[in-house]
Amino acid sequence: MNAALGDSRTRAAAWPAVPDMPTLPGGWALARMSARDLDAVVDIEQRAYSHPWTRGNFENSVKAGHIGLTLRDPAGKLAGYAVLMPVVDEMHLLNITIEPARHRRGLGKLLLAVALATAHQHRLPNVLLEVRPSNTAALALYEAAGFEAIGRRKGYYPAAGGREDALVLRRRWDTGQDREQDLEPDRKQGSEQGSEQGSEQGSEQGGTREASA
Repeated sequence: MNAALGDSRTRAAAWPAVPDMPTLPGGWALARMSARDLDAVVDIEQRAYSHPWTRGNFENSVKAGHIGLTLRDPAGKLAGYAVLMPVVDEMHLLNITIEPARHRRGLGKLLLAVALATAHQHRLPNVLLEVRPSNTAALALYEAAGFEAIGRRKGYYPAAGGREDALVLRRRWDTGQDREQDLEPDRKQGSEQGSEQGSEQGSEQGGTREASA
Protein backbone atom coordinates (compact mmCIF):
# COMPACT_ATOMS: atom_id res chain seq x y z
CA MET A 1 0.00 0.00 0.00
CA ASN A 2 1.16 3.49 -0.78
CA ALA A 3 2.17 5.08 2.52
CA ALA A 4 0.73 8.41 1.43
CA LEU A 5 -2.71 6.83 1.32
CA GLY A 6 -2.45 5.03 4.63
CA ASP A 7 -4.83 7.22 6.67
CA SER A 8 -7.45 7.73 3.97
CA ARG A 9 -10.30 6.85 6.37
CA THR A 10 -9.31 9.74 8.62
CA ARG A 11 -8.75 12.12 5.74
CA ALA A 12 -12.13 11.21 4.23
CA ALA A 13 -13.95 12.66 7.24
CA ALA A 14 -15.11 15.65 5.18
CA TRP A 15 -16.57 13.29 2.56
CA PRO A 16 -19.79 11.38 3.36
CA ALA A 17 -19.25 7.77 4.45
CA VAL A 18 -21.83 6.77 1.85
CA PRO A 19 -21.60 8.92 -1.30
CA ASP A 20 -24.39 11.42 -1.84
CA MET A 21 -25.02 13.45 -4.98
CA PRO A 22 -23.59 16.93 -4.35
CA THR A 23 -25.52 20.12 -4.97
CA LEU A 24 -24.23 21.91 -8.06
CA PRO A 25 -23.46 25.65 -7.98
CA GLY A 26 -26.24 27.85 -9.32
CA GLY A 27 -26.66 27.58 -13.07
CA TRP A 28 -24.28 24.60 -13.45
CA ALA A 29 -25.59 21.48 -15.18
CA LEU A 30 -24.74 17.80 -15.09
CA ALA A 31 -25.78 15.55 -18.00
CA ARG A 32 -25.03 12.23 -19.66
CA MET A 33 -22.35 12.44 -22.34
CA SER A 34 -23.57 12.04 -25.90
CA ALA A 35 -22.10 12.25 -29.38
CA ARG A 36 -22.98 15.96 -29.42
CA ASP A 37 -20.51 16.59 -26.60
CA LEU A 38 -17.52 14.94 -28.21
CA ASP A 39 -16.05 17.95 -30.05
CA ALA A 40 -15.77 19.87 -26.77
CA VAL A 41 -14.68 16.78 -24.82
CA VAL A 42 -11.87 15.96 -27.24
CA ASP A 43 -10.73 19.59 -27.30
CA ILE A 44 -10.30 19.59 -23.51
CA GLU A 45 -8.74 16.12 -23.52
CA GLN A 46 -6.06 17.12 -26.01
CA ARG A 47 -5.16 20.24 -24.04
CA ALA A 48 -5.17 18.44 -20.69
CA TYR A 49 -2.84 15.50 -21.39
CA SER A 50 0.36 14.58 -23.15
CA HIS A 51 -1.18 11.19 -24.02
CA PRO A 52 -4.88 11.97 -24.51
CA TRP A 53 -7.75 9.66 -25.31
CA THR A 54 -8.73 9.80 -28.98
CA ARG A 55 -12.15 10.73 -30.28
CA GLY A 56 -12.58 7.06 -31.13
CA ASN A 57 -11.96 6.11 -27.50
CA PHE A 58 -14.82 8.35 -26.37
CA GLU A 59 -17.08 7.20 -29.19
CA ASN A 60 -16.48 3.57 -28.24
CA SER A 61 -17.22 4.30 -24.58
CA VAL A 62 -20.52 5.98 -25.43
CA LYS A 63 -21.50 3.13 -27.78
CA ALA A 64 -20.52 0.51 -25.19
CA GLY A 65 -22.92 2.04 -22.70
CA HIS A 66 -20.31 3.36 -20.29
CA ILE A 67 -21.58 6.15 -18.08
CA GLY A 68 -20.28 9.42 -19.49
CA LEU A 69 -20.98 12.57 -17.48
CA THR A 70 -20.53 16.20 -18.50
CA LEU A 71 -20.33 19.26 -16.27
CA ARG A 72 -21.23 22.60 -17.85
CA ASP A 73 -21.05 26.12 -16.44
CA PRO A 74 -23.96 28.62 -16.44
CA ALA A 75 -22.95 29.76 -19.93
CA GLY A 76 -23.26 26.19 -21.20
CA LYS A 77 -19.52 25.71 -21.72
CA LEU A 78 -18.06 22.32 -20.92
CA ALA A 79 -15.95 22.49 -17.75
CA GLY A 80 -15.28 18.81 -17.15
CA TYR A 81 -16.34 15.23 -17.78
CA ALA A 82 -16.03 11.72 -16.42
CA VAL A 83 -16.38 8.23 -17.86
CA LEU A 84 -17.33 5.29 -15.65
CA MET A 85 -17.66 1.59 -16.46
CA PRO A 86 -19.87 -0.65 -14.29
CA VAL A 87 -18.48 -4.15 -13.74
CA VAL A 88 -20.37 -6.71 -11.61
CA ASP A 89 -20.33 -5.05 -8.14
CA GLU A 90 -17.90 -2.20 -8.78
CA MET A 91 -17.55 0.95 -10.84
CA HIS A 92 -14.32 1.60 -12.72
CA LEU A 93 -13.54 5.30 -13.11
CA LEU A 94 -11.84 5.44 -16.52
CA ASN A 95 -11.52 9.18 -17.06
CA ILE A 96 -12.11 12.31 -14.97
CA THR A 97 -10.97 15.61 -16.39
CA ILE A 98 -11.40 19.31 -15.70
CA GLU A 99 -10.68 21.94 -18.36
CA PRO A 100 -7.07 23.09 -17.65
CA ALA A 101 -7.93 26.78 -17.19
CA ARG A 102 -10.39 25.84 -14.42
CA HIS A 103 -8.02 23.85 -12.23
CA ARG A 104 -7.87 24.51 -8.47
CA ARG A 105 -11.41 25.81 -8.23
CA GLY A 106 -12.88 22.75 -6.54
CA LEU A 107 -14.36 21.33 -9.75
CA GLY A 108 -12.27 18.16 -9.61
CA LYS A 109 -13.58 17.46 -6.12
CA LEU A 110 -17.13 18.19 -7.27
CA LEU A 111 -16.90 15.88 -10.27
CA LEU A 112 -15.31 13.10 -8.21
CA ALA A 113 -18.16 13.39 -5.68
CA VAL A 114 -20.62 13.09 -8.60
CA ALA A 115 -18.80 9.98 -9.86
CA LEU A 116 -18.92 8.32 -6.43
CA ALA A 117 -22.60 9.20 -5.99
CA THR A 118 -23.34 7.81 -9.46
CA ALA A 119 -21.76 4.50 -8.47
CA HIS A 120 -23.89 4.45 -5.32
CA GLN A 121 -27.04 5.19 -7.31
CA HIS A 122 -26.22 2.13 -9.43
CA ARG A 123 -25.86 0.08 -6.22
CA LEU A 124 -22.15 -0.42 -6.81
CA PRO A 125 -20.34 0.15 -3.48
CA ASN A 126 -16.81 -0.02 -4.88
CA VAL A 127 -15.01 2.43 -7.18
CA LEU A 128 -11.66 1.51 -8.73
CA LEU A 129 -9.26 3.71 -10.65
CA GLU A 130 -5.63 3.96 -11.74
CA VAL A 131 -3.39 6.98 -11.25
CA ARG A 132 0.22 7.84 -12.03
CA PRO A 133 2.45 7.90 -8.90
CA SER A 134 3.85 11.18 -10.25
CA ASN A 135 0.40 12.82 -10.26
CA THR A 136 0.58 14.16 -6.72
CA ALA A 137 -2.41 16.49 -7.13
CA ALA A 138 -4.63 13.57 -8.13
CA LEU A 139 -3.30 11.40 -5.32
CA ALA A 140 -4.05 14.11 -2.76
CA LEU A 141 -7.64 14.42 -4.01
CA TYR A 142 -8.22 10.66 -4.03
CA GLU A 143 -6.68 10.30 -0.58
CA ALA A 144 -8.97 13.00 0.80
CA ALA A 145 -11.95 11.21 -0.77
CA GLY A 146 -11.10 7.97 1.04
CA PHE A 147 -9.40 5.95 -1.69
CA GLU A 148 -6.81 3.36 -0.67
CA ALA A 149 -4.00 1.88 -2.74
CA ILE A 150 -4.57 -1.83 -3.38
CA GLY A 151 -2.02 -2.59 -6.09
CA ARG A 152 0.31 -1.40 -8.82
CA ARG A 153 0.28 -2.05 -12.57
CA LYS A 154 3.77 -2.10 -14.03
CA GLY A 155 4.36 0.02 -17.14
CA TYR A 156 0.68 0.88 -17.41
CA TYR A 157 0.88 4.44 -18.71
CA PRO A 158 2.71 5.79 -21.76
CA ALA A 159 5.29 8.34 -20.68
CA ALA A 160 7.96 10.57 -22.21
CA GLY A 161 10.77 8.19 -21.30
CA GLY A 162 8.89 4.97 -21.99
CA ARG A 163 6.24 3.72 -19.54
CA GLU A 164 5.07 4.65 -16.04
CA ASP A 165 3.48 2.42 -13.41
CA ALA A 166 -0.06 2.97 -12.20
CA LEU A 167 -1.30 2.82 -8.63
CA VAL A 168 -4.61 1.00 -8.36
CA LEU A 169 -6.89 2.74 -5.87
CA ARG A 170 -10.22 1.72 -4.42
CA ARG A 171 -12.95 3.51 -2.48
CA ARG A 172 -15.60 1.31 -0.93
CA TRP A 173 -18.48 1.92 1.44
CA ASP A 174 -20.93 -0.09 3.50
CA THR A 175 -24.37 -0.47 1.98
CA GLY A 176 -25.74 -2.42 4.94
CA GLN A 177 -25.72 -5.67 2.98
CA ASP A 178 -23.16 -8.46 3.15
CA ARG A 179 -21.18 -6.60 5.78
CA GLU A 180 -17.62 -7.79 6.26
CA GLN A 181 -18.18 -10.70 3.91
CA ASP A 182 -15.95 -11.53 1.00
CA LEU A 183 -17.42 -11.64 -2.47
CA GLU A 184 -18.47 -15.06 -3.66
CA PRO A 185 -15.71 -16.71 -5.77
CA ASP A 186 -17.67 -16.55 -9.02
CA ARG A 187 -18.48 -12.86 -8.48
CA LYS A 188 -14.82 -12.17 -7.70
CA GLN A 189 -13.79 -13.84 -10.94
CA GLY A 190 -16.32 -11.87 -12.97
CA SER A 191 -15.23 -8.63 -11.33
CA GLU A 192 -11.57 -9.32 -12.05
CA GLN A 193 -12.30 -10.18 -15.67
CA GLY A 194 -14.36 -7.03 -16.14
CA SER A 195 -11.74 -4.91 -14.44
CA GLU A 196 -9.07 -6.35 -16.71
CA GLN A 197 -11.15 -5.41 -19.76
CA GLY A 198 -11.44 -1.86 -18.48
CA SER A 199 -7.75 -1.82 -17.60
CA GLU A 200 -6.78 -2.87 -21.11
CA GLN A 201 -8.86 -0.03 -22.51
CA GLY A 202 -7.49 2.40 -19.94
CA SER A 203 -3.92 1.35 -20.62
CA GLU A 204 -4.27 1.92 -24.34
CA GLN A 205 -5.91 5.29 -23.67
CA GLY A 206 -3.58 6.33 -20.87
CA GLY A 207 -5.67 5.03 -17.95
CA THR A 208 -7.72 6.95 -15.47
CA ARG A 209 -7.37 10.70 -15.97
CA GLU A 210 -7.40 13.31 -13.28
CA ALA A 211 -7.35 17.08 -13.31
CA SER A 212 -6.42 19.04 -10.20
CA ALA A 213 -9.30 20.18 -8.02
